[in-house]
Amino acid sequence: MSNRNQAIEILKAARDSLAEQLTERVLECREEILDDAAGDSFMGEIEQIYEKFGNRLNHLNSLISSLPPVVPGLTDRSPAEPVAALPAPESQAADDIEPRADASADRSEQSDLEEAAGNVESHEQIEPVTFETFVGNLRAADMQAAGETLGVLLGVGTDRGILCAAAFAEKLLADPTVMLKAMNLRTELQAGNHNASLMLLWECFGLRGMESIGAMQTLKASLA
Repeated sequence: MSNRNQAIEILKAARDSLAEQLTERVLECREEILDDAAGDSFMGEIEQIYEKFGNRLNHLNSLISSLPPVVPGLTDRSPAEPVAALPAPESQAADDIEPRADASADRSEQSDLEEAAGNVESHEQIEPVTFETFVGNLRAADMQAAGETLGVLLGVGTDRGILCAAAFAEKLLADPTVMLKAMNLRTELQAGNHNASLMLLWECFGLRGMESIGAMQTLKASLA
């Protein structure tokens, strides 16, 4: 296990420990909490509990979000082997000036093949990339494809997209409602709620600052 993943496990263990303590405290102080919520108590039990557990839990969640896990196999992929060059055609004799009988047919066939290849390439380039594509990549456990898709959607590039995809997957395991937050991002963008959109980009993908602003602008442009 990498050092980063070990650090994440330590933070998670600390968070689980605090969560367990918080659970026990809530059960022990059930009546006091309900009275405080109803305004029948001046002991401030809810505030005391938050002061003891809330800030530390929030800090741990923030630290965990800031450390996307190291996904094996993403950084040690060997580069694609270069395509072997086609052998150079043999030079034609200087005195061989008679054209081949099927030269015209060959050129026509080559032109048709090039046109067909161009159509296929064009079709691949305009194939839409959506959030559903990203979710499908995650379900297939293909983090490379998920990162590439997210890099296009957020306009952050493949390398950063892989980190964002890993952060999202980590958050999703800890809190399944993260998927609902990501789906709500479109609604907030369409409503022009910039602050809410930036917060969702941070909570779902770990983006902040100028990165999150750039991602928000990219997403808004795709919705236009």
